[in-house]
Parts: sequence; C-alpha cells; structure tokens
Amino acid sequence: AEAMNKYGSDKPDVRYGLEMAELADVVAGTEFKLFAGAIEAGGVVKAIAVPEGKRISNSRLKPKGDVFNEAIAGGAGGLAFARVGEDGVTLEGGKALC
Repeated sequence: AEAMNKYGSDKPDVRYGLEMAELADVVAGTEFKLFAGAIEAGGVVKAIAVPEGKRISNSRLKPKGDVFNEAIAGGAGGLAFARVGEDGVTLEGGKALC
C-alpha cells in the first residue's frame, strides 16, 4: 500500500526517486476546476517533481503523448503540468489537460 501511495505502482522503479506528493492541502479551496472537482469527489491530487523536467517536450505531456497516455493508463483523470522557473518559485506554462 505504501509503494502504491508513493509511486503509483506496487513494484516501483525507485532508481529515480520520483515519489508522488499529495497536494490536497495545498490546492484546497482552489478555483482550478480540475483540482477542486477531484477533491470534492473524494479523489486526490498528486504531483511529481521531475528534475530537469524542462527537457521533456510539451508534445509528450499533451493528449496522444506518451507521458499523458501513461498517466491515463495509470488511472489519472487528467494531467496538469507546470514548469518551475529558475527562481524555484515562479510557475511557467502551466496547462491542464483532460
């Protein structure tokens, strides 16, 4: 159960340290419908911080892209992504894809 919660798999590849973080407390009360709807329905909102994620092209994150397709195959209702700016705080190019 712990592996499923942290990695979304009961047999995770832990070589990369890509643990999912629960964001319900952070996005509670948000006007962003994708997140608010998931939480209101009793679901969860999780995120993975990907080091050097800026190297992943947007086409891989959009519908028909491999990252998007893997998220959906894993049970996600959609995929949202944002890139963190060089300052470590600013979000750049955030998108919600469902």
